[in-house]
Amino acid sequence: MDFGFQIAACPGAKCVTARRHETHCKAYKPGLGQRFWINFKLILFQNPHSPFRIGFAMNLYLILFCIASYLLGSVPTGLVLAKLFSEKDIRQSGSGNIGAANVTRVLGKKLGIITFLGDMLKGFLPVFIGSQIFQSLLPVVTLRFAVCAFGFAAFLGHLFSVYLKFRGGKGVATAFGIFLYLESIAIPIVVVLFILVIAVWRYVSLGSLVSAAAMPFVLIGLAYFVRPVSAPALLLSIVIAFFIFLKHKSNIQRLLMGSENKIGQKE
Repeated sequence: MDFGFQIAACPGAKCVTARRHETHCKAYKPGLGQRFWINFKLILFQNPHSPFRIGFAMNLYLILFCIASYLLGSVPTGLVLAKLFSEKDIRQSGSGNIGAANVTRVLGKKLGIITFLGDMLKGFLPVFIGSQIFQSLLPVVTLRFAVCAFGFAAFLGHLFSVYLKFRGGKGVATAFGIFLYLESIAIPIVVVLFILVIAVWRYVSLGSLVSAAAMPFVLIGLAYFVRPVSAPALLLSIVIAFFIFLKHKSNIQRLLMGSENKIGQKE
């Protein structure tokens, strides 16, 4: 294969291309491993028209955007608002969570709503902005996976914030923001389910768990009866549900013991 590039490792002055290196150089014959490495460098790094090089650069951009999404998701909205508008450390008050429910319980509805909106935007903005940036650069299927990766990175940032020594919230509002863009048609169904659970049992944590568990089934139902659903989004909903249940472990234990706080109940 003639790559048309010089091979600096070859001492032969006449051996300036891969083909000449193979056919004309009698003084220098690299081994199989060295030959593979030479060709690998030619294909990946030196050929400006190589799809490998384009893919390598694009993968780098995608990784950098995932890192940016994670850093955005790591911003602890509730903790920042508590520091700005009160003297309380939200981690030491109420349930100790930095999410909207605990902020509402400790600091009031106004800051609770702002916290929810901030956490929701942490999920919405990466998938929205990432979709706009990469939609003309990636195939449709690849774009769907990439956008879901951006959302998942932001979700992980909220759960395991780099600014809080990899501690964080429970991810419900951030997941809401992600799917508000990915599969907005499912959001009204899940919100109605969330409200019904809270209206009947008055447990915010139970409403969050039921909604998270229901999202994959809602997407499957929509795919069967309404319109096609993105497969990456369905997979993401399952993974996110798993992490939400994982972060609600203490809430699940209190629900089983009957000691979980209801709406309006003081701790």
